[in-house]
Amino acid sequence: MKKGRPATTLHALCAPDRLAAVRAVVYEATSSIGLRETPVTKRPLPRAESVVDIDGHPVRVKVSRLAGAVVHVSVEFDDVLRVARATGEPAKRVLGKAQALADAAHRTG
Repeated sequence: MKKGRPATTLHALCAPDRLAAVRAVVYEATSSIGLRETPVTKRPLPRAESVVDIDGHPVRVKVSRLAGAVVHVSVEFDDVLRVARATGEPAKRVLGKAQALADAAHRTG
Protein backbone atom coordinates (compact mmCIF):
# COMPACT_ATOMS: atom_id res chain seq x y z
CA MET A 1 0.00 0.00 0.00
CA LYS A 2 1.00 3.63 0.16
CA LYS A 3 4.47 4.21 1.63
CA GLY A 4 5.05 0.46 1.88
CA ARG A 5 2.43 -0.07 4.57
CA PRO A 6 0.95 -3.56 4.92
CA ALA A 7 -2.67 -3.94 3.94
CA THR A 8 -5.56 -6.34 3.82
CA THR A 9 -8.18 -6.35 1.10
CA LEU A 10 -11.80 -6.75 2.12
CA HIS A 11 -14.44 -7.62 -0.45
CA ALA A 12 -18.14 -7.36 0.32
CA LEU A 13 -20.91 -8.37 -2.05
CA CYS A 14 -24.36 -7.05 -1.17
CA ALA A 15 -27.67 -5.99 -2.63
CA PRO A 16 -27.91 -2.29 -3.54
CA ASP A 17 -30.43 -1.63 -0.76
CA ARG A 18 -27.86 -2.89 1.83
CA LEU A 19 -24.95 -0.79 0.55
CA ALA A 20 -25.23 1.99 3.14
CA ALA A 21 -25.36 -0.52 6.00
CA VAL A 22 -22.32 -2.42 4.67
CA ARG A 23 -20.38 0.83 4.27
CA ALA A 24 -21.18 1.75 7.86
CA VAL A 25 -19.95 -1.60 9.17
CA VAL A 26 -16.70 -1.34 7.23
CA TYR A 27 -16.01 2.19 8.48
CA GLU A 28 -16.91 1.34 12.07
CA ALA A 29 -15.11 -2.02 12.25
CA THR A 30 -11.91 -1.19 10.34
CA SER A 31 -9.39 1.62 10.07
CA SER A 32 -10.48 2.36 6.48
CA ILE A 33 -11.17 5.97 5.55
CA GLY A 34 -12.31 5.23 2.01
CA LEU A 35 -13.94 2.53 -0.07
CA ARG A 36 -13.80 1.57 -3.73
CA GLU A 37 -17.14 0.38 -5.07
CA THR A 38 -17.87 -1.52 -8.25
CA PRO A 39 -21.40 -2.42 -9.29
CA VAL A 40 -21.70 -6.09 -10.21
CA THR A 41 -24.32 -7.71 -12.40
CA LYS A 42 -25.32 -11.34 -12.65
CA ARG A 43 -26.37 -13.05 -15.83
CA PRO A 44 -27.86 -16.39 -14.81
CA LEU A 45 -28.35 -19.20 -17.28
CA PRO A 46 -31.93 -20.19 -18.00
CA ARG A 47 -32.82 -23.12 -15.79
CA ALA A 48 -35.58 -25.61 -15.33
CA GLU A 49 -36.36 -28.03 -12.56
CA SER A 50 -37.04 -31.74 -12.83
CA VAL A 51 -37.29 -34.60 -10.37
CA VAL A 52 -35.54 -37.95 -10.07
CA ASP A 53 -36.74 -40.79 -7.87
CA ILE A 54 -34.39 -42.35 -5.31
CA ASP A 55 -35.86 -45.37 -3.52
CA GLY A 56 -39.38 -43.91 -3.80
CA HIS A 57 -38.33 -40.39 -2.71
CA PRO A 58 -38.33 -37.36 -5.02
CA VAL A 59 -35.11 -35.38 -5.44
CA ARG A 60 -35.25 -32.08 -7.29
CA VAL A 61 -32.74 -31.35 -10.03
CA LYS A 62 -31.85 -27.97 -11.55
CA VAL A 63 -30.93 -28.03 -15.24
CA SER A 64 -29.18 -25.00 -16.78
CA ARG A 65 -28.82 -24.47 -20.51
CA LEU A 66 -26.65 -22.32 -22.76
CA ALA A 67 -27.90 -21.81 -26.30
CA GLY A 68 -30.29 -24.72 -25.72
CA ALA A 69 -27.58 -27.17 -24.67
CA VAL A 70 -27.43 -28.55 -21.13
CA VAL A 71 -24.36 -27.21 -19.32
CA HIS A 72 -25.18 -27.95 -15.66
CA VAL A 73 -27.25 -30.61 -13.95
CA SER A 74 -27.33 -29.97 -10.19
CA VAL A 75 -29.05 -32.10 -7.58
CA GLU A 76 -30.80 -30.25 -4.73
CA PHE A 77 -28.71 -31.14 -1.69
CA ASP A 78 -31.50 -30.49 0.84
CA ASP A 79 -33.49 -33.22 -0.89
CA VAL A 80 -30.45 -35.53 -0.79
CA LEU A 81 -30.18 -35.06 2.98
CA ARG A 82 -33.91 -35.70 3.43
CA VAL A 83 -33.69 -38.95 1.45
CA ALA A 84 -30.53 -40.03 3.30
CA ARG A 85 -32.29 -39.58 6.64
CA ALA A 86 -35.40 -41.40 5.42
CA THR A 87 -33.52 -44.37 3.94
CA GLY A 88 -30.55 -44.58 6.30
CA GLU A 89 -28.14 -44.42 3.36
CA PRO A 90 -25.12 -42.09 3.47
CA ALA A 91 -25.80 -38.72 1.84
CA LYS A 92 -22.79 -39.26 -0.42
CA ARG A 93 -24.35 -42.42 -1.86
CA VAL A 94 -27.77 -40.77 -2.32
CA LEU A 95 -26.10 -37.81 -4.04
CA GLY A 96 -24.22 -40.14 -6.38
CA LYS A 97 -27.37 -42.03 -7.32
CA ALA A 98 -29.36 -38.83 -7.86
CA GLN A 99 -26.61 -37.21 -9.93
CA ALA A 100 -26.22 -40.30 -12.10
CA LEU A 101 -29.98 -40.45 -12.76
CA ALA A 102 -30.16 -36.71 -13.44
CA ASP A 103 -27.19 -36.82 -15.82
CA ALA A 104 -28.69 -39.79 -17.69
CA ALA A 105 -32.01 -38.00 -18.02
CA HIS A 106 -30.67 -34.66 -19.20
CA ARG A 107 -27.37 -35.14 -20.98
CA THR A 108 -27.04 -36.62 -24.41
CA GLY A 109 -23.92 -38.10 -25.94
